[in-house]
Amino acid sequence: MVPYSLFHHPNPLLDHRQDMTSTANSGARSYHPSAMNHHSMQFYSQPKAQSRRGIIEIDPFRVDPIALSAAGLLTLPPNFPPHADSIRAEIFSQKKTSQHTDPITVLDFFRQKVISAHGGNMEQAPTIFSYARATNFSHLIPTQFGVSAPRVETHAAEVAYTVREYRLRQCWGDQQPPGQQETWKHGHCAENQSLPSVVARCEDLGLENVFIETLAMNRSGNFTGMCRNCLSYVYFCVLRKHPTWRVYDVYTTNLFLIGRSLAASQVRNRP
Repeated sequence: MVPYSLFHHPNPLLDHRQDMTSTANSGARSYHPSAMNHHSMQFYSQPKAQSRRGIIEIDPFRVDPIALSAAGLLTLPPNFPPHADSIRAEIFSQKKTSQHTDPITVLDFFRQKVISAHGGNMEQAPTIFSYARATNFSHLIPTQFGVSAPRVETHAAEVAYTVREYRLRQCWGDQQPPGQQETWKHGHCAENQSLPSVVARCEDLGLENVFIETLAMNRSGNFTGMCRNCLSYVYFCVLRKHPTWRVYDVYTTNLFLIGRSLAASQVRNRP
């Protein structure tokens, strides 16, 4: 089991940049999730996009990522849905492979980049942004970012449905998820993009005693905990399948594991 204190910080979201700086200057040991000791861990990078002759860098925040995908200029998982912000999250995850960067800072940077891609119109941006990453002492699984599915009022209903269905397959496979416990449907949340990618990498490596860290932020930059739909996924598809794993919600500081009830009292509803 990964020691809880390795990832726990009394106030992981309060002045975390100042806290990290003061800790480094004082020489004291920090337990912030982003300050892990990586020297003894094996790092597994994200699969990088294929390089193409004549193309140095493709910026999906400046160029329409759907057009880039259709032209075969992006490396995406099979059957990836044609949703621009989901594609941006996937490509951003492939590029941001360093675990030495504070993921909270990077998540906020990603949020601002997406809003900028929408011309600064926050109403067009996803409602929620998230990251997830994992370790089991000897392995580091790189950070994966995610965005919430498009809302019907800003996208065609068919796109929103396609994104949710893709994420349902990634999260639940052939299982039928329980009845939704929120006003939004299963597959809508940003964690439904970030978490299953990290889980799949850990499963592919056959890892035990995995510690998964996740955090969500709304488009205004405020942090939020996992909703009840997300916790259903965590319990039925992650913890029950892998009893030695742990899932830590950075915002609520709840550590979820087999045997602990996912009670409504542990869930903070999203705005």
